[in-house]
Amino acid sequence: FVSPSKNYKVDFVIYPNPTNGLCTIELPKSDNRYSASLLNIVGIETKKLFEDKSLTTFSFNTSALSKGIYFIKIYNNSGYESTQKLIVE
Repeated sequence: FVSPSKNYKVDFVIYPNPTNGLCTIELPKSDNRYSASLLNIVGIETKKLFEDKSLTTFSFNTSALSKGIYFIKIYNNSGYESTQKLIVE
């Protein structure tokens, strides 16, 4: 018997989205440690936002980024990960 694959995700919220300045990521409260990367439109990491942190909110400035579509990838030490779109105006 092969069990169906499970979709393990990290639930997180990005706001404001779209943005042109300060952007905040809210993470679930847990015992996990999180890492986050900013990816460009083709999925290449352009910036490591934070790594192996135990936190529930993180803010960063997007004003130096070119206008366009980016992705925020969050993953934790349990192997769960999620990606969400971020629009920079």
